[in-house]
Amino acid sequence: MPSDCQLVRYGFVYGEITPKKIIPLNMPLFRLLLSCLASASALSLSAQIQTVATGLDSDWSLAAWGGLAVEETADGSDRVIAVKVISNAEAWAGFNVSPSWEKPATFFLPITPEKVAHGALTLEFNGGTTIAGEIRGGQQLQFSVTLTDNVGNELEGRGFIAFDQYAEADLIDTDPATWQKIRIPLAGLVGSQTAAAAAGLKKISIQYVGDEEPVAGFLVRNINIESPADDPATSPPAATAEIK
Repeated sequence: MPSDCQLVRYGFVYGEITPKKIIPLNMPLFRLLLSCLASASALSLSAQIQTVATGLDSDWSLAAWGGLAVEETADGSDRVIAVKVISNAEAWAGFNVSPSWEKPATFFLPITPEKVAHGALTLEFNGGTTIAGEIRGGQQLQFSVTLTDNVGNELEGRGFIAFDQYAEADLIDTDPATWQKIRIPLAGLVGSQTAAAAAGLKKISIQYVGDEEPVAGFLVRNINIESPADDPATSPPAATAEIK
């Protein structure tokens, strides 16, 4: 039986597996190769996760839970993410934006502790429709981000942060022509220990708040990780919410 440090090339003879050749591996070189592959995959993701012009970056995917439907769609000439409430939607339903499931653990958006300290998550929202097609605003939402270390292990965060900690509770209005931009400092979404070890951003989660079933969906666009400065002397960005 070959050891774990040997590569066995197998041949197939009448349904049986027969070892043909044992090739010893150079383990230091093998580890270096894995490290290079991890670095290359980590560098693939853009800080512009979704834009109205280009849509959702091809390396990211959408996944909903709690009876929601989520997809990227056209809003006129713009690309937006539409969250829809369906008949069996549940309280605390939500969705994730994360790298496609087939990507390796080391596939993440590169980020540094300085960017966590001074950067921000920015998104734009609009009201969505009920099952009956009525446009509604006032959705109560909360957010979280999942950061990883340099090998893709998820770091402990602060969990979900309520929307109304950064904006008025009824910020999302019912006017389809206006969008509300939210800017949340990353430092408010993660703890200090997580920030110090951060090497990548792996997931953004958005969830309804409350024990009642959500009534109306919402639209999201222009999801971005903003890095105004990497200088530790720079103050973290203020949380803002504005009508566009």
